[in-house]
Amino acid sequence: MRLRAIALIACLGAASGCGSSTAPHTTPPAAGLVLSAGNQQTDTVGGVLPQPLEVQVNAPTNQQASGQVVQFISIEDSAAATYEAYVESPLGSAMRPLLAETLDASGRASAIVGMGGRTGSVRLIVKVPAFGYVDTARFTATPGNAVAIVTSPSDTAVLAGANVTLVATAVDRVGNPRADAVRISVTSGPGTMAGNTLTTTAIGRVVLVASGAMLVDTAYVSSVPRGVLAASTGLGIATFNTDGSNYAVLHLDQIVGHMKWAPSGTSLAFDQDVTGCDGTSFTIQTTDLSGHVTVVDQRSTYDMYPSYSRDGTWIYFSPNAGYAGNLWRVHPDGTGDDSLATMNPGFDLFPTVSPSGTQVAYSDIGSGQGDLRVMTVSTGAVTDLAINGWSPEWSPVSNEIAYISGYACAGPLAIANSDGTGVRLLATADYQSSFDWSPDSQWLIAANAKTGKVDLINATTGATLPLGFTGGLTSPTWMP
Repeated sequence: MRLRAIALIACLGAASGCGSSTAPHTTPPAAGLVLSAGNQQTDTVGGVLPQPLEVQVNAPTNQQASGQVVQFISIEDSAAATYEAYVESPLGSAMRPLLAETLDASGRASAIVGMGGRTGSVRLIVKVPAFGYVDTARFTATPGNAVAIVTSPSDTAVLAGANVTLVATAVDRVGNPRADAVRISVTSGPGTMAGNTLTTTAIGRVVLVASGAMLVDTAYVSSVPRGVLAASTGLGIATFNTDGSNYAVLHLDQIVGHMKWAPSGTSLAFDQDVTGCDGTSFTIQTTDLSGHVTVVDQRSTYDMYPSYSRDGTWIYFSPNAGYAGNLWRVHPDGTGDDSLATMNPGFDLFPTVSPSGTQVAYSDIGSGQGDLRVMTVSTGAVTDLAINGWSPEWSPVSNEIAYISGYACAGPLAIANSDGTGVRLLATADYQSSFDWSPDSQWLIAANAKTGKVDLINATTGATLPLGFTGGLTSPTWMP
């Protein structure tokens, strides 16, 4: 009797059921957040993972998981201005960087995950704010199918006889590189390939094709003559070699419009007229290559279109005084301000001086068109060339004058002799006013109105060599 009582007390004091050997033994689940399915998947960039990301939330003691909110939070990929991943509700919605779902009766929720634009490791933060739970799901994004080949540089310039190395890569639809083999070959122009290195063999335009993954890309290299150029950036002056080397910018913090090198090559004269059509300039100024600016001429009228005499003793310019202005000139130190009254005065623009310094060509628009004329400085005698042209530029070594054909802010380049004979169209592309000759008169340098880049144009053949690195520059001028 006593033994049975002891046995009963022992059973009552135990944590297990003593009355039945088949009574269940259960342990409450541990509190926490579990990525129960869909973690560690792999897909291509922009792809949607085949299995949703599922989470299991176990509430802390005496709390309920059901009905609580779980957040799926994308991580911003600042380098690509996008997100590493995107999420969407299983019930259907647009992919987005943030998704909030409600835990069901079992403490579960899920999200459809789409890859962003980056390859490699992709992360997605999962939070249950009510419980302070946080975890990170991790995936792997691989490049997508090849959709293009990208060649770098795509358009550049090198000195004739120099080398340039190109890199051509197959990329997916968001630009991620792939490992496909790509071959580069020369299709035309003076150059040979050895692996990915192009060697130019003469002055000219080289066209290359990169091919691979059943795709092609075209790249260009201008093999150029040697020279030093300057051009307006809008609020400063860029100086650079014809192959793009030694590129530097003088930040003048004021408008720089039309400009020309001084014959010494140590300074430049400029106005503030950036369009070549409107009188928005008040002063003719000069700057050295360190950015020290000097006001040369400041009048009550709009002074513009500076151009040096070949010996550097004068700067010729146009005063835009209500459509009635003769040509003027001033010494670079600001002295000797002098009007060049012509025998038939009109509205005279774009003065350009002959190699001898005895004549000045210009465009007169008093008749409603660009009437090219030549004036003899000593007498004021004027010859009308009977050519409709704009922005003339006299060759530094010959009697040829280049100009914009027609009367417009931009147009095709043409060349004529200084007596009006030998007119020939040089380049049919539209070029902006204010261009320049090379010192040997073999080339013209001009801003292409369509591409926004600076072109070298052969003065004999019209062959064009774009300088692919020169976007956004105007009024190019060649150092004498």
